[in-house]
Amino acid sequence: MRFVLFFAAIAAFGQEGGALPAPQAPPVPQCDSYSIQTLPTLHWKQKTCIWRDQLITGNALTGAAFWGAVAEWRHTPPEWPQGFKGFGMQMGTRYAQGMTKSTAAFLVGGLLHEDPRPRPAYEIGCEHQHFRATGVWPRVGQSLLRVVWTHKENCHDAPAFSRLAGAFASGFVQMGWQPDRINNVSTALRGSAGAMGGYFGYSVFTEFQGDLYGLVGKLFTTGKPKP
Repeated sequence: MRFVLFFAAIAAFGQEGGALPAPQAPPVPQCDSYSIQTLPTLHWKQKTCIWRDQLITGNALTGAAFWGAVAEWRHTPPEWPQGFKGFGMQMGTRYAQGMTKSTAAFLVGGLLHEDPRPRPAYEIGCEHQHFRATGVWPRVGQSLLRVVWTHKENCHDAPAFSRLAGAFASGFVQMGWQPDRINNVSTALRGSAGAMGGYFGYSVFTEFQGDLYGLVGKLFTTGKPKP
């Protein structure tokens, strides 16, 4: 009897106009990590967020500080002073080069519709999918290849002109403040080559970053947890 009354009440509620609420529209893609990782195509907003995160991060500051300290220790160029002032000039140079590198890559990549992600999300109907390779050397080769070959928004792969532009911009921007002795095209090209090498090194590191963290965790484990 209780079941009969229960279903009768549901039927009466439906007849009185108590319809279920209409499904809500999915949230608009923002700059959150989930949207950036899963969207088949990134809009300018998501690309801008990736560029912003490359500029204002601890890695950008610590990297500039580390290489600035190395140049300060080597005292290159010798025209620059030592001490806190010299270190500030060295660190500021490398941070400015990093900002210029990221900005040039962001602008050129956006104009050419390049996808800035190392592994774009799966897109239905797209023949050029970037699946992860297995094995050490295939993964090394894949990480090196994606520096010079990138995915585009039209579901095709093409040369990564954005990273080439970033490397050249990083090398030539230092001509604005380098000492006259080394302020020439040859030095700028060497800086561009170093910036391109930074792309390759970072790509390989990010490919094996999870494996390295897992290895460190196994080496410094405190033992099995007690049941």
